Amino acid sequence: VILQILTTEKPMPLNAAQATLLLGAILSDTVALSAPTTTEQDRLAVTRLRAISHVDYDAFTAGLLAAKTDLSGQSAAQLLHRDAKDYRIHSVSLLLSQI
Repeated sequence: VILQILTTEKPMPLNAAQATLLLGAILSDTVALSAPTTTEQDRLAVTRLRAISHVDYDAFTAGLLAAKTDLSGQSAAQLLHRDAKDYRIHSVSLLLSQI
């Protein structure tokens, strides 16, 4: 969605560093396009960003996934709060997390 806004709705040229940041965000969120929530829009964005970023895609993706899955030195509490989401349902506060 962000890429669409930047390049279509409010056209703005992206430099290689910006494209690399957006590429990393999409690949992280979609687990390198393998998550069941990956959309066709994600795939198209990755294709466009790869062309702009000029990174070694395979090495970049491998490094990103290795960093994302490195749990060394983290306590149980840190792991639980790493990707936690806060929700409020009526008067109940809920923290949802997964490892």
